[in-house]
Amino acid sequence: MAAYVSPVVEGKVLRHRGGETRVLRPGYVKPKHEFNYQQAVERLPGEDPAQLNDPAYRRLRIITDNLKQEEHAMSRWKKCRR
Repeated sequence: MAAYVSPVVEGKVLRHRGGETRVLRPGYVKPKHEFNYQQAVERLPGEDPAQLNDPAYRRLRIITDNLKQEEHAMSRWKKCRR
């Protein structure tokens, strides 16, 4: 760390301490899934039309499916890095 840094004087690049980056790896994965309440009202695939579930159950099932998709995508990403 410099003892004194003037805001008006331009700094100098230390070439002997530099490096080269070829690959950028993200620090974390941040997928986003869209959810609207119309999805919870409509019948889900595989749901019996004679015994319809309530919207709270459908919402939970949709969120669970989204989490499974994220875990699957992350496991595929980890396998590709090997």
